[in-house]
Order: sequence, then C-alpha cells, then structure tokens
Amino acid sequence: DYQEVATPVAYGDTAQLIGYGLEMELPGASDSSSLQLLTLWEVLSPADSDLAIFAHLLDSNGAILSQDDRLGAPSWQWETGDRFAQIQWLDLPPGVALGDTVIALGMYDRDTNVRLQVSPCGSESGGSESGGSESGEPAPCPPGSTAIESDAPMTRVLLPVGEPTR
Repeated sequence: DYQEVATPVAYGDTAQLIGYGLEMELPGASDSSSLQLLTLWEVLSPADSDLAIFAHLLDSNGAILSQDDRLGAPSWQWETGDRFAQIQWLDLPPGVALGDTVIALGMYDRDTNVRLQVSPCGSESGGSESGGSESGEPAPCPPGSTAIESDAPMTRVLLPVGEPTR
C-alpha cells in the first residue's frame, strides 16, 4: 500500500515528496529482512547540482540502524513538472521492533554534502530560497495541514514505519 502525502513536503525549491510506501522483504538466502521504501516525487525546478536522497532507519533514540543514499533519476536531467519514483532498501537488524522506528528522509548535494532545507507544506510555502519567514525558516504550514513530522533543523522528514505490507 502506498500513500499520498496529504500536504507535499518540499526540499528546497527543487523537488517535493508527494507519496511514499513501505514493503517488508522477508528473509531469503541472506537470512535477513529488509524494508523497501518507495518515494514519489515531483520536480519543482531543474537542479544545478548532483543530488541524492537519503533514507535512515532510526531507533527510538535516533540512532541509525540502517541507511541507503541514492538517486536513480539523475537530478541534472530534471525538468519542472517531472515526476519520478525512487526505491531505497533498508536492511533490518535482527530483532528490531518496527513500531519503535522511523525513517528519516532527506535530500543533499553530493558534491558539498549540504542538505536541502525542508518545507513541510510543499511548494506553496517555499523552500530554502523563497517564501520563508524573516528568520530564514520556511513559512509555517496552515493550521492542521502538516502531513509529516519534521525535525528542528528542517533538513529531513520523519516517516512512521508501523507494520509495512509483506
């Protein structure tokens, strides 16, 4: 099952997350389980840099249990309005309780390792370059519209894991 994000989450003024889904891959020959994270994106403007998406599986203390950094749709080929899907694989440590985990999802420039700022209301509130408040933070979401929790620096969003489909 894949879910739309009720309010898109913009990364800078470049792209916005519009949906995501999780599937569990049960142990096979490798005797380990993994989560498949599918994210759905819409390009807001062409990118001038080589971007990557990171997915970090975090425990209840915020420690990274597993991570995957990649981008299958080269950012230098993006055009405004393009949509693409990205798959990330997160290996699950033995005995991990998925209900106690979240996935931190973000986007960064591969050359500088600088993360794009998150605006949890999508493109209408702007990214790191436009539409922000005087403090340099993204504009606040309309009441009740935030679909995904964001951490304080606003460079990643936290996706609940729960029990993914098998």
